[in-house]
Amino acid sequence: MNAGSPELIFSYNCEGQKELLKDHIATALSLINETSKLIEYGSKLDKNILWKIKLAIIFHDIGKALLQKPKFKVNCVSFRGHEHISTYIFWRFRKHLLKSKVVDIGEHLLDVAYAILYHHHAMNITKRFPNLERYDLKEGLKKLKVAINMVMRDFLSMEIVEIIPEEIDENEIEQIVSAIRTEICKRHLEDSKFRKISQVILVALITVDYLSSQKHRKPTKTLFSNVLEEFYNLYMSQRNWEPENETACR
Repeated sequence: MNAGSPELIFSYNCEGQKELLKDHIATALSLINETSKLIEYGSKLDKNILWKIKLAIIFHDIGKALLQKPKFKVNCVSFRGHEHISTYIFWRFRKHLLKSKVVDIGEHLLDVAYAILYHHHAMNITKRFPNLERYDLKEGLKKLKVAINMVMRDFLSMEIVEIIPEEIDENEIEQIVSAIRTEICKRHLEDSKFRKISQVILVALITVDYLSSQKHRKPTKTLFSNVLEEFYNLYMSQRNWEPENETACR
């Protein structure tokens, strides 16, 4: 298999159990019900809410592609802090949208960046920036480019363009993400509508992200998973959610 294949890019890789990034994204997208109560509510706030939720799903784990091969030997690959990388990649993608006018977004998509950056907010986002010195960044950058090309082609039906630079600059990532966090805090304080829209996108992302993992990863039953399943049944689906496995693990 070609080293630059999406079939070699994982969103989960632990103790021999693996989940492909493309499968995780596809499953999460399949869980979005366009006629659900959450989408109906969100559409009243923002006519583009469905598109924004899909963007958040497509890009939320893209940063994992950079972190596929840690130098230290462990049975599980750590993707700790991938949301920082994902946010950075999405922000560069957003820049492409604004510059090329591929779509008329008419805004900066800060609410989507918010959902991507904070989809693991309970783990303390300020302490989760990955230690990139531990990773093979040359190989990781190759996989990151493959992953970006894959999502643009398969999930966005867009022409493939260069989104990231030839080298990953850790300081640039930190500076951009820090600036995004500052702007998010400012908008949350000043704009109640932005606050509501960004929360709709975030809760949709967290829910389908977790439920998608139930289909592909080693299961564990938790109070958190029970709450998300109940929320999904009530607000995001017209049918009952019945995972193939009994339990799930992140």
